[in-house]
Amino acid sequence: MDHQNSALYSALWTHLNSPPSVASRNKSTAPSYSTQRIPDTGFLCANDTMISDAELYRLAIVLGCAAMVLIVLHHFLETNAEDLETDIVQEKKATKVAAAPTKAN
Repeated sequence: MDHQNSALYSALWTHLNSPPSVASRNKSTAPSYSTQRIPDTGFLCANDTMISDAELYRLAIVLGCAAMVLIVLHHFLETNAEDLETDIVQEKKATKVAAAPTKAN
């Protein structure tokens, strides 16, 4: 009895740890929809494919670069906006001092 159990465990272990064959990967227990019409969902992309790893990688790189450009642009504009505000305030003070009437004695 021990020999039969060990052979059964060995066969089960081999089956569970072996990669699936191409034939078993092609078999599907789900019903086939090839003969049925897929309803139009109204989406822009009507195919049922997922985004690939390469497309996801490119999208992440593009969005990351765009975010960094926007951060640098925001920093540049904020830094120069403070300088512009101080210049405008100084010009207003200078025009007020120059335009102030002097008292005649």
